[in-house]
Amino acid sequence: MINWLINIIPKALAGAGTGAGTGAGTGGGLLNPLGVDTIQKIIPKVLSNLVVIAVPIGAIAIIYGAFQMLTAGGDPEKFTKGRKTIMYAAIGVAVVLLADSIILVVKSILGA
Repeated sequence: MINWLINIIPKALAGAGTGAGTGAGTGGGLLNPLGVDTIQKIIPKVLSNLVVIAVPIGAIAIIYGAFQMLTAGGDPEKFTKGRKTIMYAAIGVAVVLLADSIILVVKSILGA
């Protein structure tokens, strides 16, 4: 890990100022994996990748919460813990799915 950092930092710094961060120029620096250079272009790419990751994780969390409820064995505390797991997973997935809409609402409020 340390060797990798020692080798990569000089290469990144060598490309500074030559456009290497955006893939332009011949500085030999690191290429930008997203291919964008402004925050307005980065946010949609991050959100689309977040949906791909968050939805399966949310589904797994909901299944885990259901498993907690099924194995509670009459213990109300464990049953409540499972119910909260399902509720928080559903809220998290809903927020991720509505993230684009939330951004549009904030933009309209701020007048952007």
